[in-house]
Amino acid sequence: NLRISALEEEWANYKYLVLSRSSKIYNEIRELLKKKSENIAIKFYTLIEQALALSEDRGAEINAAQHIWGYVNKDCCDHQKNRFQKLLKDYDDEGKNLKALKNHLLKLSIAQDIGYLKKSYYFYID
Repeated sequence: NLRISALEEEWANYKYLVLSRSSKIYNEIRELLKKKSENIAIKFYTLIEQALALSEDRGAEINAAQHIWGYVNKDCCDHQKNRFQKLLKDYDDEGKNLKALKNHLLKLSIAQDIGYLKKSYYFYID
């Protein structure tokens, strides 16, 4: 019976992790959170658990990384941009270096002091 504001705070932490697993579930949760008058906590956490139970999906992982990149790229130097592109290509082509890709995005989030990205479970839960 959590307040919707508490669920929205939780969603800020989970959203990129969920997006990295399933854009369908990501969108379901976004729609669920629009139902501000309903008791949605159980459904909210059930959807998160469903997303976390999914196996790795390279397309979903790339989508999530690109979403985060959209927030950090404006203040990056050429070296940081080139590193992101290389790590993304390595992962897209061969499925390798996902951890390095996530670490690069986390370092940029920390360097730019983007609070809600720094706290995102995307970086801490595999």
